Amino acid sequence: MKTSKITLLMEKFWLVVAILTTCYALYLFFSGHEVRTIEYVFPIITFVLFFTRRSMRKRIEAVGNYEEKE
Repeated sequence: MKTSKITLLMEKFWLVVAILTTCYALYLFFSGHEVRTIEYVFPIITFVLFFTRRSMRKRIEAVGNYEEKE
């Protein structure tokens, strides 16, 4: 089963957002700014969303490949 372009786009979107928020949190930490908890939590949430979307895509592809063989 071919994955749709929007699925791949959203997966890449969450990866980019996760990397950018991590960089921002590290910048705030090392520059000495006062860092709120959300600056550390948001990168974790975005990485979880990325890996969730990725695992769902792989699961859908596996089911599609299994159905094509039958």
